[in-house]
Amino acid sequence: MFRILANHIALARAKAGGNWAENDQVRDEIAQAFAALLAKELPQFYSVTIETVGQHGEIRGVSGYASKEIAEKEIPGIAEILRARREARSTNTQSEDSK
Repeated sequence: MFRILANHIALARAKAGGNWAENDQVRDEIAQAFAALLAKELPQFYSVTIETVGQHGEIRGVSGYASKEIAEKEIPGIAEILRARREARSTNTQSEDSK
């Protein structure tokens, strides 16, 4: 599993060049590979979501699914539920601040 992940990281680094660790797209590609690998290889996981922090402080999330069928069902996992609640809370806070 780690060898597969290391190969994905090496490929993403090679494509990005020098500042690969500061590149949102590269971080997303690595997180996507890791999430997909975990979802497929670990028993009892049907989806995995990994969140990273973007260059401007925004939270970025990618999900991996154990199979295509599960991905197409779009069943929210705990990470998706928590993200939706966090976004709702942020929206409520912003609307209260504007009053």
